Amino acid sequence: MNKTEAEELLSDLEGNEHAWVDFKEDYYIGGIAKKKAEFIRDIASLANTRTSQEEHFLFIGVNDQGVKVGVSTNSETYDGAGPRHIFSYDGSDIQEIIDSNLNPAPTISWHTYDNDGDPFGILVVTPLNAPPAITNQDIYDNSGNRLLHEGLIFVRKSSGKMIAGREEVESLIEFRIRQQREEILDGINKAIQLGPEWIERLEGTFEEGAEVPLATAESSDEADMAVAQRITREPASTLDEQLNEDISRWKGRGDDFIDAGALWEYYASYEELRLDDVALRFLTQSAISNSQLGVFWLEKTDEDIRKEILLETPNKHHRIVRAGKALLLMDDTPTFDHLIDQSSANTSRADLQTCKQKLGNTVADRVNYLLKSGDGYSLKHNDWEAEFRPQDLEEEEIRDLIPPVSKQLCELQELYEQQMAWDNRQKFFNALWDLEVVLGREVFN
Repeated sequence: MNKTEAEELLSDLEGNEHAWVDFKEDYYIGGIAKKKAEFIRDIASLANTRTSQEEHFLFIGVNDQGVKVGVSTNSETYDGAGPRHIFSYDGSDIQEIIDSNLNPAPTISWHTYDNDGDPFGILVVTPLNAPPAITNQDIYDNSGNRLLHEGLIFVRKSSGKMIAGREEVESLIEFRIRQQREEILDGINKAIQLGPEWIERLEGTFEEGAEVPLATAESSDEADMAVAQRITREPASTLDEQLNEDISRWKGRGDDFIDAGALWEYYASYEELRLDDVALRFLTQSAISNSQLGVFWLEKTDEDIRKEILLETPNKHHRIVRAGKALLLMDDTPTFDHLIDQSSANTSRADLQTCKQKLGNTVADRVNYLLKSGDGYSLKHNDWEAEFRPQDLEEEEIRDLIPPVSKQLCELQELYEQQMAWDNRQKFFNALWDLEVVLGREVFN
């Protein structure tokens, strides 16, 4: 694409972004993990979005109003530190980054133009014939925070990008089915045109048991299942987008586990999350898998949903015990018995036996059994400190205290993983457990 064609395309857009066009005033795609992760999301969304256009475009040096402003001075110079501008890469370097992070990877072409000293550029992305492009590795920052998950599908909606939702995934599945059908029919057509003599001659060119490549796509059932497993939610915030990625991985692999550090971050900043049924199921099971009760999330659901979530607990003994303890807090004998009956947990184990004996007892008796500490807590980490006895707190006081305790746990978890601050981390961990127990006393009884 020459400069005249690029300027004409920009003029025709009249300042409007579309599902197939993205404007970037400045664009850093490497050097630091955050920029690289954002770049991969942008390319994946342009490659996966189905439009009537044969090519999709990412303009660099063009502001949100579609006006050429050029890129930052010295953007083509890179000294090896900090974010790296796209203008410091050539097309093959950019393609290599894409190839390493998306599978299948779309083809791109990179064009730069002089603009009276303020250059601008266009990255042309060819949509995939057999979508979706799926992220194929995690990207972490220097602190170990995961910025991009393996196994995600991104699409564009209007002028923004998002993790593919149900509607988008269904559209991709339908497109793949049409592609499969057309490729099979094309293969049949070619076989008919070749005639039996040529087919017989071709047959000898393949090893015994090899598949004749009439269609280039893999099994449509397997491909569609892999796509469908990644259906997720529209994000409400940056943290909610991170939650989306965790949920998407959970749906794709059939496991609810996330790292404790990520879980504490969700506790600490829960107001940034869209707490729909999918998120609450995931967060409750993630809490149970990380040795908490998950009451903070359970209390935000209806009673029947709470029971469903706990009955869905993976069939692993310690998780079943924690789900049983949540049901003990609710004094729900029928659901407790159902949980144990459908699990492989050994009910002769002391903790489960004690839970069963406590069912039907007073609320105070059940709470006292579940508490980690009856003496209260004196917590301090950096500039944050608090003294409290969970049993003495009102419901709203507990809700107000759980996020800051969890916020400290985020940092303490990182220190704990570095084999530091074990005792202090355990105090905060136990405090969160006890706060959830007392919160359950308030909301379930």
